[in-house]
Amino acid sequence: MLGMKGTMSEAELHLLGARLRGGQLSKAPRGQLKQALPIGYCYDGADHPVPGPDAQIRGALERLFALFAQTGCLPERETGPGADAG
Repeated sequence: MLGMKGTMSEAELHLLGARLRGGQLSKAPRGQLKQALPIGYCYDGADHPVPGPDAQIRGALERLFALFAQTGCLPERETGPGADAG
């Protein structure tokens, strides 16, 4: 009996996920699908993505996009204990 309940729960989870995805797909063509924005951006009052209020993050993004515009690529950044902080 317990195995049957687990199977039903898995089927219900699958159906619930499919319904949620269907809702997203139906909102997208109407422009009503609101996704999480990347770091440094937020939604304004009219639900348009705009640069966020944090000046430090905005400055970093501007430098990143300027570097990409100049070179066409971005250098890899080392991470970990030996990487510099700047």
